Amino acid sequence: STGCCSNINFDMLMQLGSGTQPFSLTLNSLNAPISNGTGTGQLNYGNENIYYNNNSISIVMPVSNQSGNTIQVSEIGIQSYIMIDNSTQIKVLKTYYLSYDTLISPISIPNGGSATFQIVITFSG
Repeated sequence: STGCCSNINFDMLMQLGSGTQPFSLTLNSLNAPISNGTGTGQLNYGNENIYYNNNSISIVMPVSNQSGNTIQVSEIGIQSYIMIDNSTQIKVLKTYYLSYDTLISPISIPNGGSATFQIVITFSG
């Protein structure tokens, strides 16, 4: 028999970049994303930790630099996905940013160095 049902799922991840751009509600990419890995121009992204309290969500992610060169981080965002999962495939319906920030002063992570980034989303009303 064929499957009858699909699930709508939501996921998000922190992404770092070395560019800058103004925020817009239709933003779906960083200006210059930094890939996850240990090759040239890449940062090794650690596991994200997400913490909740009554009115905020904190997303914390460590990174290490094993690229051979200093990496500049100047933009940070929380990329979100809405997906349909029908057990045979996952289809991303929409990609957008819950948050996007350009850092006033870029953060330099030297080869062999590490840093931890945190975004706090606070709800009020």
